[in-house]
Amino acid sequence: MTQVVKKVKLLADSSCDLLSLEGIDYASVPLTISAGNIDYIDNETLDTNAMLDALMAYKGRSYTACPGVEQWLREFEGADEL
Repeated sequence: MTQVVKKVKLLADSSCDLLSLEGIDYASVPLTISAGNIDYIDNETLDTNAMLDALMAYKGRSYTACPGVEQWLREFEGADEL
């Protein structure tokens, strides 16, 4: 009997506050925070303090956006189970 090994990958958007998990194939798909013409991508390179300072000073509309379908599909590639 041949055992089939499936590639399992764990995915979450960045609101879960986990950028990586040791020993697990894991990906964090980033949310976007927007204010004016500036988009802040919620990933490991985001300078949170600078973003918060800019958002406090900005008087216009700001909003958040979930990851797009294309971002999720890119992370799905190569996995048998998610």
